[in-house]
Amino acid sequence: MKKPKTIGDHKNGKELYQLRSEYCLLKSENEANVAKIKQFHETVELLKQEVKNLEVECSNLKNINSNLQNEKKNYKTSNENLSKQNIELQYKVSTANMLIEEQQKLIDIYKKNVQDLEDLRRVMHNQIQDLKGTIRVFCRVRPQLAWEHDKLLCNFTYTDEDTIAIKKVKESMSNKKLAENNLEFVFDKVFQPESSQSDVFKELSQLIQSVMDGYNVCVFAYGQTGSGKTYTMQGDTRNDDLGLIPKSVDLIFQLVDKYQLLGWTYTVEVSFLEIYNETLRDLQNVTGKEVLEIRYNEGKGTTVRNLTTLSVQSAHELHFLMQRANLNRAVAITNFNEHSSRSHAVTKITLTGTNETLKTVHSGSLNLIDLAGSESAKTSERLTETKSINKSLSTLGTVMTALQNKDNHIPYRNSKLTYLLQSSLGGNSKTLMIVNIAPLEDCYNESINALRFATKVKRVKLSSKKNKIYL
Repeated sequence: MKKPKTIGDHKNGKELYQLRSEYCLLKSENEANVAKIKQFHETVELLKQEVKNLEVECSNLKNINSNLQNEKKNYKTSNENLSKQNIELQYKVSTANMLIEEQQKLIDIYKKNVQDLEDLRRVMHNQIQDLKGTIRVFCRVRPQLAWEHDKLLCNFTYTDEDTIAIKKVKESMSNKKLAENNLEFVFDKVFQPESSQSDVFKELSQLIQSVMDGYNVCVFAYGQTGSGKTYTMQGDTRNDDLGLIPKSVDLIFQLVDKYQLLGWTYTVEVSFLEIYNETLRDLQNVTGKEVLEIRYNEGKGTTVRNLTTLSVQSAHELHFLMQRANLNRAVAITNFNEHSSRSHAVTKITLTGTNETLKTVHSGSLNLIDLAGSESAKTSERLTETKSINKSLSTLGTVMTALQNKDNHIPYRNSKLTYLLQSSLGGNSKTLMIVNIAPLEDCYNESINALRFATKVKRVKLSSKKNKIYL
């Protein structure tokens, strides 16, 4: 029989229930705490790792800081050194500036001396050229050509560098004896057949300097057809044997470059024309319809209206223009020269030099003229040409005679050639004439005529003045 429950039994059961509940609660809390502790340990481990990383980073930063401190010390030391160097450099710069100022003063004095010497050189150069003669005459005897080996030569004697004697040995028709006819001529310079283009140009180069100094210069080649005029003036580009015109061009631009160092700036202008049958032709515009007209102004000299004038910047450019002009020049076959020029060709180069420091402008010109030759002609066309050529050359002789006699009237306008050369022959100019002589006895009479004409020209005296303008 079961024992009945008592009040004490109920009390113990309730406490046990409560204890069990508390146990479960505590157990649950313990499990949560264990989980938290585990999580805490994990967090601690992460923190420890982070601490280690921070310690490493801190160590690196310490090293970097140490390096930066060292660099700072080095920079400080460098800065101190640079400061010392800067002070030294400032002293050197100050000293250099003082030296530069002194040098600039010396340079200014030097420039003034150079300018004074250049002015003195100009004056002395011009005086020397005037002493040599404002009109100079050279004689050049060309060599015998390969196809002339069977032709009889004149007997030339060169007494000195200024004198030439020409002798023709001919058989007398009456007594079959040899008769001698010996004539002597004196010029400013005589060039023998073996003389080179450079030998001739050496004499002309001094006149090119005069052009740079503001003077007008005229150079022309005279002589019969086949005597070597065009060769003297143009030369043979195939053999690099340049004549007076291309050599003058090269020298002009060499001098232009030289004078730039002295404060001069030059402009170079050029024109090309020919006189054919007393008609002017523009060799840079042969198809032009405008009529060329010669005009003479007492102050400006001779100009040609409607003539093409080109500005050039280099010797190469000017050589090209000359080649084009030469191709446009009138040529014809003659008895003496298969490609003889049948016109007077005129190349005019104008130089204008400006010096801003001196407030001065020099204006000079160079006329380079290849005259036509003459010979008998059978056809009407050749006859007309020959008459025109002989007329102009004859007028040139008449003008020279009038100048020599100091006549009141000089017949410049009797031909286009002398009208064009009026400034060069009777005005402000230095003139050089080169009489070209063929060595053949067949040419004896024409050679004598040319030598006599050249002698007449040599007697003419001109007075030249520099074209100088103050800005």
